[in-house]
Amino acid sequence: MDDFELEYGDKFPGIVPTWRSKWEQFIAFLVNRSNICEIVYTTNMIESMNYQMDSPRIAPGSRRDVGLLIYGLSWAAGRISGTGPLNLFMTIGRHRKLFWGWIFFAGRLMPKGRLSRRQTELTILRVAEMSGCIYEQHHHAHLAKRAGFSDEEIERVAKGSADPNWNPRDRDLLIAVEQLFANEALGELEWDLLRRLLSDRQIIELVMLVGHYRMLATTIKVLDIQPDK
Repeated sequence: MDDFELEYGDKFPGIVPTWRSKWEQFIAFLVNRSNICEIVYTTNMIESMNYQMDSPRIAPGSRRDVGLLIYGLSWAAGRISGTGPLNLFMTIGRHRKLFWGWIFFAGRLMPKGRLSRRQTELTILRVAEMSGCIYEQHHHAHLAKRAGFSDEEIERVAKGSADPNWNPRDRDLLIAVEQLFANEALGELEWDLLRRLLSDRQIIELVMLVGHYRMLATTIKVLDIQPDK
């Protein structure tokens, strides 16, 4: 801790006193990080399985419910994903005005955002994993493969930044995503990582991307939207 303060104390003045005041808890986390992460991830998986055992609370709408445009868009998006019409679109599409506002906003984040496709899919997969949202995991695992991810990389998302096999850019992005998800804030250390990794516009986009897919995961889980087939 003294070495850290000597090297980084002036740059990150808020971190040193915080860590010193909670040193016993902090060092316990570092020592047992892999075990703690395993517990958290396992809990998320169990919760995800529980919500998927039920039938949808609000079933996907029919063509009459959602309208011809949303119905066609759901089918087109499903073809890209290798499934039938997306249950997410057909469910949210029951609220047509909300759907169109949401889909244009979501499209500005993905696929038309300023982050690279790899950065976007890695962020979404990590948020889906931490949220325990199987729908998002399944859907974006397919999209991640189209973006160049290997099966092994997709599996490693479960361990997040704790996995030692990520390249430095992916690891730094995952650290920031995990902090945003866990704390809805970034410490100076994580902020410094992002400043070296992304532009101002990309940082704004990343923060909104994490928030958006966390919101979407909540919607999917509360409504019990089932994975696409």
